Amino acid sequence: MTRDTVAERRNRVRASVYSVRLSDDEIAAIQRLADAAGVPSSTLVRSWIVEQITHMSPGRARVDPAVREAIHSEVRAAVREALQDAA
Repeated sequence: MTRDTVAERRNRVRASVYSVRLSDDEIAAIQRLADAAGVPSSTLVRSWIVEQITHMSPGRARVDPAVREAIHSEVRAAVREALQDAA
C-alpha cells in the first residue's frame, strides 16, 4: 500500500464507539481474561455485549438452560478469580 492508499473493509457495517466507566480493577480483570483467551480486551467485551443482546432479544434461538447456566457459571467464576487476583 502506498501512502495515499486507504484500507477498506468490504461488507462491514460502520461501527460506533460506546464508552463505559470501569474501575482499574475491572479493567485489569478484563485484560487478564482477554490475555488468557488470546483476544484483545475490546473483542472480549464486545463479544459479551453481543451475547447479551442476542440472549435478551425476542425470538432468539433457544439454548438448553443447563448449558447456558454452566457457561455463565464459568464466566462468573473466571471474573471473580481475576478480580481477586487484582486485589
